[in-house]
Amino acid sequence: MYIIQSRVLVSVVFGLMVLLGIGTLSAQAIDINDIPTSFADAVGISQTAAELVISAMILLSIGIALSMFKGSNMALTVIIMIAMVGMLTAIGWLDAWLLVMIVLVIALMFGQKLRDWGTTRMSGGS
Repeated sequence: MYIIQSRVLVSVVFGLMVLLGIGTLSAQAIDINDIPTSFADAVGISQTAAELVISAMILLSIGIALSMFKGSNMALTVIIMIAMVGMLTAIGWLDAWLLVMIVLVIALMFGQKLRDWGTTRMSGGS
């Protein structure tokens, strides 16, 4: 199992290196705001689309890496993914409304479980 985990981590790191390499091949110093512009120029898409593609690639690679771990649970994966969306929002690659929508969808998904957990705790159940 550890061989699979190390291969996943190596593939994620290599994928991020290739992604950053495509965006910064012509630059001497890495400015994180220039990555989408360089990626958009290299691929031939708009800068907004490049920001979304890079953000999706980062989130997908981290999500797959986290789901491959033996002891991973859903709550930890969700928390890390929300933190990553927050980081991508902070650097300007994603819009703030996307973070709000993701948090609302997750709250709707887990709202029933939290309500059931609260009612069983209040009623004295296990």
